[in-house]
Amino acid sequence: MSDRPIFLVGFMGCGKTTLGGLLAAEMYWDFLDLDEELIKRDGRQIKDIFEQNGEEFFRGVETATLSDIAQRKRTVIALGGGTFISHENRSVIRSAGLSIFLNCSFPTVLSRVQDDRERPLNKSKEQLEELFAQRLSAYKEAEIEINVDGLSPVECVAAVQSAIASLPAAIHN
Repeated sequence: MSDRPIFLVGFMGCGKTTLGGLLAAEMYWDFLDLDEELIKRDGRQIKDIFEQNGEEFFRGVETATLSDIAQRKRTVIALGGGTFISHENRSVIRSAGLSIFLNCSFPTVLSRVQDDRERPLNKSKEQLEELFAQRLSAYKEAEIEINVDGLSPVECVAAVQSAIASLPAAIHN
């Protein structure tokens, strides 16, 4: 396994932050949550950035933050739900490290985020479902896909580690 970062990709509520922290601990690597890093740099919550400056501004800050942290070594990075949608971001991620899509069904996502009003794009079930469908094809461009439905966080980490171990050396070195 190389020292290149691992980027966790997926829709809001799929477990990127939870699994990222566990995976990093298991590997003795650092863990970074892109959204938390962005909040630290900007000084505002994501919801506030969206309300005050709009999604386009937020996506620019997100891309700049990603570019700054993408070259870190031995780091698991949980991306925001919309980060991997951008061609520019996918290019940065591909050249820097390994992308892993944590795929879970819409009912699972909905059960986890439906009452979370801190998520600026979580306005209604219908809007979430539409966004979920729109983003799926981009998520599927990740190098590894793990179906996390029905798995405990520990089982998810084991599935990710197994998938990484089975990659040809050229992909993750």
